[in-house]
Amino acid sequence: MHYPPEMSSNTNRLLKALWINPMISRIDLAKQLELNKSTVSKSMAELIHSNLVLEVEQGEAGPTGGRKPVHLKVNENYGHILGCEIHQESCRAVGINLNGDVLYEIVIQEKTAKSNITKSLTKLVLRAQQKENELGIRLLGISCGMAGIINPFQGVIYESIPLKISHPFNLKKEMESDIHLPLLIENDANCCCWGEIVRYRSKQLKDFLFLLAEWRLGINSLDNYQGTAVGLGLVLNNTVYYGRDFSAGEFRSVFWRQGNKSQFALANEDIKLIPDNPEIYEQFAVELADNIAFIVNVLNLKHIFLGGFLRSGTVDLCTLFKKAIIANSAYQELVNCEVLFSSMGDNAVAYGAACHYLLKMFFKEDSQVPNDNSYEHIPLYTGDTIVRRKR
Repeated sequence: MHYPPEMSSNTNRLLKALWINPMISRIDLAKQLELNKSTVSKSMAELIHSNLVLEVEQGEAGPTGGRKPVHLKVNENYGHILGCEIHQESCRAVGINLNGDVLYEIVIQEKTAKSNITKSLTKLVLRAQQKENELGIRLLGISCGMAGIINPFQGVIYESIPLKISHPFNLKKEMESDIHLPLLIENDANCCCWGEIVRYRSKQLKDFLFLLAEWRLGINSLDNYQGTAVGLGLVLNNTVYYGRDFSAGEFRSVFWRQGNKSQFALANEDIKLIPDNPEIYEQFAVELADNIAFIVNVLNLKHIFLGGFLRSGTVDLCTLFKKAIIANSAYQELVNCEVLFSSMGDNAVAYGAACHYLLKMFFKEDSQVPNDNSYEHIPLYTGDTIVRRKR
């Protein structure tokens, strides 16, 4: 395989534009990005020669006739990404191609904590490498999502209650030398945001939140956040917002009071009844909606995505949230926020983790920490390193 020289910024822009809007011609790319036609032709020749971009079909000739334009697209099977979810009750992974399509799923039923997190992740990687051989599509990199305060730029888990991590743990450093592949680490709710950004990339959603609610078993011994676990992922101006200490999105109800063992004001004895008692579930949902409505109106968010066990409740959450947002707003006629359920189901975190890696391949320079160089050694993040990596 031919590996072109280091890719220019214009070539990288072209690759990103083609990934967002496939089946477009060189002429239309030049117009869209305001580039010279010869620049586009030269860059595309390199990408096609490297098999990262494909010529797929001819379009219609213009009104004056002439040569028919050739449509282009990113070669979705150039490689694939493994996205993993490390959960205290089980581990889950999906493989996606460069278009964001799911190629396979992996589920391992075993409890996970700091003591065995590397073993659990290694099992997922080994299973993925088997899939790599079966599919004949090489594995380019791995991204892993989990609950907790996580620095994705350095791959450090600062703290995670369900995984029993109370001091900084550099999972990236622990794993990369063993798996011999680039590895990213991310918060689970943030992963879900990355997933929606990829799924709706042609619409380029700017400001939204992902609400991830999970039912956690077996952590009552921690005497903290038993039963329900709710986390938020925030997207502002089309990128995930982390906050200075990477704790943006950590949730506790404004109605919470000292002595509550969950994140909510519900009586401690009622928490375990949320999944099975419709009345208690509705109380939980109303309190959650009131909290989210405040955030939506303060930040003027346009979409809410609901994931986790919220998909299986007995309450019409979309209507409930919309009513709460309107009631909370002083300018009710201006409220315009769509409430949607995540379409990825149980794979939302794992899929989003894979999408996190996929986006960093094409949009490295959009990192929120422009002076942070912890991504620099990772291949595959920008077009030039994608096509230069040897098999």
